[in-house]
Amino acid sequence: MHRAVIAAILFLLACAATAQQPGAKKKSDAELIQGTWWIVGLESGGKAQSDKSFKGNSFTFSKGKAVNTAVLLERAYQKVEFTYSLDPAKSPREINLTTKGNKALGIYKLDGDDDLTICVGLSGSRPVEFATRVGGDTELFKLQRNRWEPFTEKELGLSIDFPGKPDKSTREVKLLGRRIDARVFTVRSELERATYSVTVTSLESKNAREMDEALDAALKAMLADLDEQADAKLDSERKILKAPAGIMVAREFTIAMRRPKSKDVGAMRVRLYASRDHLYALVVSGTDEVTKSPNVSRFWGSFRKLGEKRNGPRNRERGGEW
Repeated sequence: MHRAVIAAILFLLACAATAQQPGAKKKSDAELIQGTWWIVGLESGGKAQSDKSFKGNSFTFSKGKAVNTAVLLERAYQKVEFTYSLDPAKSPREINLTTKGNKALGIYKLDGDDDLTICVGLSGSRPVEFATRVGGDTELFKLQRNRWEPFTEKELGLSIDFPGKPDKSTREVKLLGRRIDARVFTVRSELERATYSVTVTSLESKNAREMDEALDAALKAMLADLDEQADAKLDSERKILKAPAGIMVAREFTIAMRRPKSKDVGAMRVRLYASRDHLYALVVSGTDEVTKSPNVSRFWGSFRKLGEKRNGPRNRERGGEW
């Protein structure tokens, strides 16, 4: 595991939205608001709040069949789920957020496709301007769209979405008694306080049993590497029955980490994929809360092995030939 990634976990702990093309049909507010938005500014009581109170927090808006939902993720608290409705015909435009029978009335404005401002009243009244006052009951959120972009490495046969352009590096690893070069691609998301990485090593496997052995070896090597700098413990592990096309064996697991003599706790969620020719490690690391965010599923779900059709995995038995 890349040591810069580990350092980020322990010491910082801390949607591929397509731009409208000229001549394209203008999107409605209901369409523009969809996706994940990072909170980049917060004001209450007439004062701007320190970024320590909101950095890494996000709103995710989703359109449902019956109701629209919004999820507020805050690092120090349990997630809050809302239903929401918009009225873009009003001036200023209105938004209503409801959770557990409580309704927050607000106003919003969209600045293009990347910036969103929401001002909400917390005691049943709707704000009339995008501002807060001393002794008032309103909060003003400034949000920035979480933009992801596809990354392709043809030589290694992979395509995946990252929250930015990845840094590239090479390191030597020991796998199944051999020392081989691993290619590492890493993006640090400061807004999210999370690190996303993909590590790729060459693999020559004839059957599923050999691939399972390779995944076992990769997991042991990862835990040993982490344990040199932190107390690393395997929290959970499961096999993935429905893997991307071209992947023969897949597993998912979670590692909890604690720096010695410290209260700082980090987490790492990993998917290991084995194909005939490569082993892929898809890793998201940060706080426990961050590693449970919807962007983890987005990261994993965007993975594609180049040259493979998007069909389901073949039925197999452990140790069967391919």
